[in-house]
Amino acid sequence: MKRFLAWMLAVMCMIGTAAAAELPAEFSFRNGITWGMEAQEILAYEGEAEWHDLEQLAGGVKVMVLEDAEVSLFEADLSYVFAESGLQMCLYELSLNEEEVGYLTGALQTKYGEGVHSHEMLYEMMCALVPDIYEEEDPFAGGLCWYLLDGTVIQFVGIEGSDAHVIAYMN
Repeated sequence: MKRFLAWMLAVMCMIGTAAAAELPAEFSFRNGITWGMEAQEILAYEGEAEWHDLEQLAGGVKVMVLEDAEVSLFEADLSYVFAESGLQMCLYELSLNEEEVGYLTGALQTKYGEGVHSHEMLYEMMCALVPDIYEEEDPFAGGLCWYLLDGTVIQFVGIEGSDAHVIAYMN
């Protein structure tokens, strides 16, 4: 019996080690960009691109926007949102028809799993970062949410009454 337990423990340790080896140490958003980076670091990773100026919002929050960034088969405006501790959120803003929403939902589910039907996380994060802008009603509709092991939250939502959609990566 002791041999069997020792063998099972060894197998479980090997499985645990193999599973842990497959998990990334930290989430990499795109082009190797990770949470906590500063604007200058991201500019270096993104290279030559058309950027809006770094905009200062209430509470020390800064936003830097890259126009026409690629996401899957689409182009989107990509906003990098910074707080005191560096990069905290990345938002793809894009216009999609119903077929494109289905395609992108499928692509996200293939990469991250089924997801949870929710849109509240993005609204709560936006209220925390820029409360002056998000005091009114929640503008987001429907959506899926994924919670990754490193604490990253991914949210895919529509904007109420339009074809605008957001894919948000939040730390």
